[in-house]
Amino acid sequence: MSVRRRRLRAALYHRVSTREQNPRLARATLRAAAAARGLRVVLDVEETASGRGSTRPGLDRIMVAAQRGDVEIVLVQRLDRWGRSTLDLLTNIRRLRSAGVAFVAIAQGLEVRPEHDAVSELTLARGHRRAHTRRPGRRHDAPASASADRPASTRRLRRAWPSCAPPGSPGR
Repeated sequence: MSVRRRRLRAALYHRVSTREQNPRLARATLRAAAAARGLRVVLDVEETASGRGSTRPGLDRIMVAAQRGDVEIVLVQRLDRWGRSTLDLLTNIRRLRSAGVAFVAIAQGLEVRPEHDAVSELTLARGHRRAHTRRPGRRHDAPASASADRPASTRRLRRAWPSCAPPGSPGR
């Protein structure tokens, strides 16, 4: 007896900044990635707009579809296509997660699932802190409080993923 797996409903989002840019490559890459994952594309949104603009009706359409439960996963070519800034990107991803929708950035190989797991939470929290600690003239490769936060975050990670704990430690 064969069991048919239900194909997840996907939304594809690609944005180009100017009319001179050709969206064909991004469109083809997203469609190929959806096919490779066995996804059923139910919404394919392409828009030409600067990421800095305040209105992105295509992104808004995907967010509405996510909130209604019409899609289960959103695919984008690159992270910078999904958010105007780090804070905007994190906010959009969190909105998807709260709606139970997964997010995939193809070029970066990033996949954020709606389940709350320790690694995703730590990664998103660190990105959120980083977005708020940026100051002109400062290096931005690590937040100022990175050394203070490291022990607590490391303990949380080791409790959630015992295999990350050093051999012989209480987590193993």
